[in-house]
Amino acid sequence: MKAIVATNQAAGTAGMKLLERPEPQAAINDVVVQIHASGFTGDELTWPSTWTDRVGRDRTPSIPGHELAGVVTALGYGTTGLSIGQRVFGLTELVSRRHAGGVCGRRGAQPHTASGRR
Repeated sequence: MKAIVATNQAAGTAGMKLLERPEPQAAINDVVVQIHASGFTGDELTWPSTWTDRVGRDRTPSIPGHELAGVVTALGYGTTGLSIGQRVFGLTELVSRRHAGGVCGRRGAQPHTASGRR
């Protein structure tokens, strides 16, 4: 998949590049969303969660973009409330973004998290 990747925190947006990245795999209680649109703010490059995960491990290179809209393409074991082909929108989980995922919603329904939990 192609993604805009931040490779150097000190470089700001100048350190962002369009790169080929591995396709994500759905983990247990997880979904993969093919992103059709994503929002980004330059401030994301100053957020600690852009550069480190919950336990402080380096996440570089990072894929910024905390708002998303797209289509579910894969479901992890145990995921409920979402289906392949379903259009979703939402915010990424800003603390542990592996790939775009996190709080998602669907038209006409209550919000769901991309991890499958309500």
